[in-house]
Formats: sequence, structure tokens, C-alpha cells
Amino acid sequence: MADNVVVSANVGVGATVATDDIGGVQHQRIKLTLGADGVSEGDVSSSNPMPVNVPKEVFSQAVPVIASSHRYIHDGEVFRYHDSVTLGSGSSQDYLFTTPDSFPYAHLIFQMDGTAVTSFYLYEATDKTGTTLQTIFNANRNSANSSVMTLHKGISGGTTDGTALVNYSAGTSSGGGGGGSSKTPATFHYDAEWILKKNTKYIFRATSGTAGNLCNIVLEWYEHASGT
Repeated sequence: MADNVVVSANVGVGATVATDDIGGVQHQRIKLTLGADGVSEGDVSSSNPMPVNVPKEVFSQAVPVIASSHRYIHDGEVFRYHDSVTLGSGSSQDYLFTTPDSFPYAHLIFQMDGTAVTSFYLYEATDKTGTTLQTIFNANRNSANSSVMTLHKGISGGTTDGTALVNYSAGTSSGGGGGGSSKTPATFHYDAEWILKKNTKYIFRATSGTAGNLCNIVLEWYEHASGT
């Protein structure tokens, strides 16, 4: 059936109405015209757009905007992990972060710190194996979404740590009189995200240069559903 329908008038030639034939049924095509009853302010077009009432804050009259990072939390796509450990001089703690061979990617930020001399490392593409599986928490505690990443505390086996993406040392430790000591803490953090490679193992490592060094690690990442 062809598009458009002829409507017969009482007198004279019938009018042709614009339609679209969908499955044998004619759907009328219409144009939007602006204006109150009895008034025409012209057809809607790129130069005469449809007016839109955007919600605004009551007092400031500003248009509310939510940052993408905050929206991801609401959508249940942000995940977190943290841990604390006290290390002896020359000892290390490793965490193995594994990404799947699929979407979504992990968009990750992290922070590591120690109470004295500490070195922090991030390695990519290790062949080591994780030892103790860790619990990953969704930042939206009302969401049932689970992370597609895996995280282990401790590593074993393998032959290489991989490529060092981060190698950073900070902090001081000095002995004082009467057995006292003075320590300056070490902190390393990335506020800008790393987009981790899929199907890859990463090592986060803290190595202490001082006895009795309390070290912390905080990992946060989002897994956007679009896969990017």
C-alpha cells in the first residue's frame, strides 16, 4: 500500500493527507506548531525550537548537574577495596588485581601510604598467581551488582612481576636519643584514573624500609556498562 491518503471533501477535489504506511496501516504525519490557543508562533524547526522547561534549583536557579563519576555510584558501577598491614623492614605486601578478557574495563584510582620509609609499585602483565581472594564492595550498598574483577592478597609462583608502571619511594625514619624515633609518612596516590588493560594481571606492592611500618592501600574503580 502506498503512503498518503486522499480524504474526500463535500465539495470539490479531495485533500491529500501525509501518512506513513506501516504494516498496511496508515499513520498520519503531523507538524508541530507553537503558540497558545488561537495563536501561531510558527512551526517547530532548527531556528524555532521546541521550548523546554529544565528543572532548576529553587534559590540559585542553577540547572542541576551530576558528575559522571557520581552517577556511576548511583548506577551501582563503582567498587572499592582497602586493607592495612604492618610491615617489617625490607618486607613487602602484594595485591594481585585481575581484569577479565571482556568488557567492561576497570577505570581505577588508588592510594597507598606508609607511616615511614615506603616504596610503592604498580606492575602490569605479571604471570604470578594470587593466594587469598579478597572481598570487593559495591559503593552503592543498595545495588546487587558484583565486580567482574578479582583481587587477591599475596602472590606466588610465576617468573616475572611484569612492567613497572609506578616506582615511587618516600618517607623518613631516624633514631633519636633515649631510644626514641622520628618518622615521616609516605603517601602515593592517583586522582586521575588508569584504564586497565583487559585480560591482564596487575601487582600493587608496598615495600617497607622501616620496622613496624603501618601501610594502607585503597583501590576504587568503576565498571561502566557500555564497556568503555
